Amino acid sequence: MSDSPQLDPSLTVCPNCGAEVDPDYLIPAGSIHVCPHCRDAFQQRIQEGVPALESSEWVAIREAHISHESSLRSLGLLLYLGAFFMLFSVFSMSITLRDFPEGRAIFGTMITIYSILAILSIIVGRGYRKLRAWVKVPGAILSGIGLLGFPIFTIINGYILYLLFSSKGSMVLSAEYKEIIAATPGVKCRTSPAAWAVLAIAILCIVAIIVAAL
Repeated sequence: MSDSPQLDPSLTVCPNCGAEVDPDYLIPAGSIHVCPHCRDAFQQRIQEGVPALESSEWVAIREAHISHESSLRSLGLLLYLGAFFMLFSVFSMSITLRDFPEGRAIFGTMITIYSILAILSIIVGRGYRKLRAWVKVPGAILSGIGLLGFPIFTIINGYILYLLFSSKGSMVLSAEYKEIIAATPGVKCRTSPAAWAVLAIAILCIVAIIVAAL
């Protein structure tokens, strides 16, 4: 005979928290119902205009896209790192320009270009971190330029373009997905091994360039 507890046939299980409750106490939340313990949180989210239920369907969608979401957010860190490298280069060229004023035209142009690229990288990086839909356009432009860095940066930027324009990428950058994120706070981001590999390679390349320039 099984020792597992039996569910009282007069009760039902809340799909949100798993509590056993009287069916008469459930309140509607989309296609399912939640118990009184979840009612306050449900009503609060409704008032805030946020989807109120961490439903199994939304959790499943989030978990199916969480690796892609984490990878896109990681691109923000990559661009922040690139911005740091460009600002470091601006600083180095400024010192060089002070010692070699005859190179003012060349170094001045490079300083301007690097400064603009650093600012753009920070803006686009924040777009990736916040999963903004507009990040596709500048992200594609930067990655398209990065494809010219054969072979390592060609591979990295090809992967970035995949993250942006795959079906999962379109979903993660959509307004609908932001509602799913708000409704599934219990699902945490997990950075994929591929994203870690891209970050590691990029860091090594940047460190190598900096060391070579010293």
